[in-house]
Amino acid sequence: MWAPGRACSPAGSRPAARWRRRWSASTPPPGCSARFPPAWGPFDAILAKEAIHHVAAADRDRVLAGLAARLTPGGRLLVVMLPTRVDYPLFDAARALFTARQPDPEAIAAALRVAGLPTTVNYRETELRIPRERYLAMMAGRYLSVLAAFDDAKLAAGVAEIAARHPEPDYVFADRFAFIRAVQPGGR
Repeated sequence: MWAPGRACSPAGSRPAARWRRRWSASTPPPGCSARFPPAWGPFDAILAKEAIHHVAAADRDRVLAGLAARLTPGGRLLVVMLPTRVDYPLFDAARALFTARQPDPEAIAAALRVAGLPTTVNYRETELRIPRERYLAMMAGRYLSVLAAFDDAKLAAGVAEIAARHPEPDYVFADRFAFIRAVQPGGR
């Protein structure tokens, strides 16, 4: 998702973190519509995976209500997102910024309830094991969107901070996701 109420086609598009550096708020990146066309929907199902945190906090409730309004009776909306805290090996500034920017899954669920959708929140966790050099390269490549906030020098210093703090050959940590399931009333 590029901005509130706007849609992007992921095929061939650049990650949202890179878009923000290249396009202003008034110019959509390639593959994005200026607005959801009014004719879009209704939908039986909508999936928003790791996208809601890219919507400005001031617009989030309105965007979620707009998605809810596009569901058919009995239609399902699934929001998959990281919780506000992650166990990933991060440098201190990245962890602080991630925590500050990441919306609380319970707040997303509450906004969907206000929009009239019965909602549940569940968490699933899996253990990841990533070789140290691969993980550090992923960090340097800005694999998390929060890393786009750091210039090259700050990111390099952050990667060095992680490397110094974690000399082990493999990084083992929990990858935990929140699954927020909402259903439009009226279905069978």
